[in-house]
Amino acid sequence: MHTRHITDKAYMQENFELRSSLDSIGPKYICHDSLISSSRCASYSGFHIPLRMRCLANYIQAGRKYEEQFQKEIKNLIDNQTSALEACQFVRMMSYTTLWPPLHNAKELASTSKKFFQLDKKEKQRLQKVMTTDYT
Repeated sequence: MHTRHITDKAYMQENFELRSSLDSIGPKYICHDSLISSSRCASYSGFHIPLRMRCLANYIQAGRKYEEQFQKEIKNLIDNQTSALEACQFVRMMSYTTLWPPLHNAKELASTSKKFFQLDKKEKQRLQKVMTTDYT
């Protein structure tokens, strides 16, 4: 890194011209699109979205509509309570029992405990140590 490159002499001259550096790059590329423009235009008339993708999109959209309707019905139930106390109790009961965690049946209970409430490796080792130690 103590000597300069051979091509650096062109840049060290006092009357340096940009034209000389452009000549060393090469000729400018000229595109002739008019000759082959018909082959470059893609036609999507024969393209069909696979059934699997359409079904997935419909499934996601139906899930969103279902969630919107569910939230709307919960809001209407809250609004139709006779007093503010009953509305607060209803919101509290709905938030703990139906929305989170998903504990509706035995299958969802097993899935929730398997996926959400996991200890990391250190915590599992500590728990195992605590559970196997006899403190009596």
